[in-house]
Amino acid sequence: MQVGFSPDSGSDGTITVSISDVQGIIEGSSKSLEIDVLPAAVEEESSFLEMLLISLVVIGLIAGGVFLSSRRDDPSSLVSPDSLNRIADSLGLSEKEEEETSGIPCWICSGDTTIGDSWACSECGARYHKQGQVAGCDVVSMGNCLHCDTSSDELIEA
Repeated sequence: MQVGFSPDSGSDGTITVSISDVQGIIEGSSKSLEIDVLPAAVEEESSFLEMLLISLVVIGLIAGGVFLSSRRDDPSSLVSPDSLNRIADSLGLSEKEEEETSGIPCWICSGDTTIGDSWACSECGARYHKQGQVAGCDVVSMGNCLHCDTSSDELIEA
């Protein structure tokens, strides 16, 4: 007969195997065995692997810290300027060259007109954006100056 068991502790002990209800009738119906508990080889391997993994993580963190501290003096070296420009462009945050404005408002939308790229009435001098500069602002389609009622054919570039 073969008997197997799994110990519930890591210490040595005694196991007694007996046939029930026959003590005294059958001689040798009980047997005691001394058990020496040995540590499992698998636990040693896993603890070694765990220590190796922890060591690699610690070494990686130290190496990363050294790298970042060496770059601290020049933070621009961490990210290239081209990458920053692409990110800024995609978010609409890039610096655009602003056109020089005249400080003279458009008679339709009240926004500043651009020097050298706007319309002016030849009679009164009222300024207007050219078609397509500002959405919905188009003096030519209106047909006349809003200030003096001169025909839009009389507009000059200003």
